[in-house]
Amino acid sequence: MTIDRSSLRVALVVRSALPRMDLGNFGTGKSKMSKRQATPACCPRNAAALLCGLSIIGICRPSRALNGITAEGVSNYSYLRTQPVNPVQAGDIDCLNQVKKFYDTMTAAGTGWVGNKYYTDSSVLDTDFRDPDVAGSNVHDNDTNNFDDAAPDIAFACGHGTCDDALVTNCASSANCSAGDYCMANPPSGGSSRCATGSVPRKFWISSASSSLLNLVTYGDGHTKLGETSAWGGAGANGGDMVAIIANSCGVRPPFFFSETAAMYAGVTQIDMIMPVSNTAVAGSADAVVYPNRGLKLAQYAVANPNSAISGGWFNNVDTAPQTTGSSCPDVTNNYTFGGGHGIGGCGAHISMAYDSSAGFVIWDVDTMSWMSARSTANRANGLSNNYARYHCNYDCATYPFTK
Repeated sequence: MTIDRSSLRVALVVRSALPRMDLGNFGTGKSKMSKRQATPACCPRNAAALLCGLSIIGICRPSRALNGITAEGVSNYSYLRTQPVNPVQAGDIDCLNQVKKFYDTMTAAGTGWVGNKYYTDSSVLDTDFRDPDVAGSNVHDNDTNNFDDAAPDIAFACGHGTCDDALVTNCASSANCSAGDYCMANPPSGGSSRCATGSVPRKFWISSASSSLLNLVTYGDGHTKLGETSAWGGAGANGGDMVAIIANSCGVRPPFFFSETAAMYAGVTQIDMIMPVSNTAVAGSADAVVYPNRGLKLAQYAVANPNSAISGGWFNNVDTAPQTTGSSCPDVTNNYTFGGGHGIGGCGAHISMAYDSSAGFVIWDVDTMSWMSARSTANRANGLSNNYARYHCNYDCATYPFTK
């Protein structure tokens, strides 16, 4: 699918059942909870532990129930290729199956979820992802009635991105890269590593004659504000997203993923994305690949395990994708000695990220928040002072760190 933070602390936990797939986390640099008690599904994260432990349901009720599903996906990029200004040569991809299978499975009878917004191809607009309340917004910006309206609980988007953060500068270490850029580390490779930068905004491409911004969403620029509950960063207080899942090319890249997404948080509790890692002289950048069942497998996991962590479902999405769905790590061949594939070409990971007002909350947001607890507005994020992320790799990213 072609389409820095300071005080970085890393802790890795390797799943023995998956020798080339590692689960790790980036903490906030502030106090961490060394041991957590999972919050029962009935309870918001700030409910008294004693009351939750006694399952006093009347006290644990959420402040407002949210059980909507929104999905937007673009498969047909014919208009983008021919638009009068700034045409982009983006091939057609199968995002329709990804969003449709997610939407249909999540909202099937008996699941407890209901359909909210569902747009595909030319019905998806760049302004669907931009907040009209932000200073300098376009007159047509309208996430309020689309991707982040007041109703949806979980929103899923799929489309082209751009891997223009992968540079062509060869490197043996980050000292060979420009200031602020990093040398991407890889397992043994037929080509040297290359640098990557966090200074190029991440992109999500649309393809509609009705778009207003040349069919481009640069979602880290401060105009995409998700969850909007308390006018953070000049956003409104009229959004509903608890969780946003975005499947596009080079959506975020380590170690820049916090800085690339920080401006998106305005109450959303968790953002899930696909994170390519490797960038080599012989193969170029890793990238997400078209996996038609990505949305289906995620929704099936959610419906079968409603009290499980949402991040666990996103990580399981890597495990359930056939390894041959995507090329090897890092040389992009069919030799999987060092891993790769599973929905990603090259070395990469699925990542779940959060910002919140305390170290305890932000860890809960990623590690514990379940599909059921995401229905409670009491579990919305309410600050930007702490960030936290966990990732699940398609290779041994404990032995082979992201950068060098």
